[in-house]
Amino acid sequence: MGTSDASNIPFVVAELQRLQPQSILDVGMGFGKWGVLAREYLDVWGGRCRPADWRLRLEGVEIHAPYRNPIWDGVLKLSPDFFEAYLDYSSVPWKHGVLEPKVKELIYCAFDCSATHLWLPGLKLHMRNALGYGATPLEIVEVIQIASVLGAHAFEYALPALREARNMGGA
Repeated sequence: MGTSDASNIPFVVAELQRLQPQSILDVGMGFGKWGVLAREYLDVWGGRCRPADWRLRLEGVEIHAPYRNPIWDGVLKLSPDFFEAYLDYSSVPWKHGVLEPKVKELIYCAFDCSATHLWLPGLKLHMRNALGYGATPLEIVEVIQIASVLGAHAFEYALPALREARNMGGA
């Protein structure tokens, strides 16, 4: 699938915020990345988190079936309340937070490479975003080093549980 360079995201979002369009037609929308970003930064950041409050008219067209990502339609149709709550919850740090965007992206990198999450597509996206916000490759490596310790803590919980199971007559 064709996709765009994530380093363009900060520039495009800044332009969207500057222009404040009333409607957007995303032709060749693929996974819907640009529509999601437009909705987030033009409506959600303005406090309009519920579909009934949205001002932006957002239309997307994707005729190439393998490029369509039905997850957004499914979540919205099956559980609009959850979708709204997720938008409200996930946008708080970006609307009201004090951390600079680079730091937020580095934190997302830590989540996505942690042993409890391991989400490579998200990790790649947030690495590119962090670099776009001025992070260095060494800063990203340090975040990965810090996050990698999470896996080591499995022994802290697993070994005592094993000892207890063995003492209780396990094989």
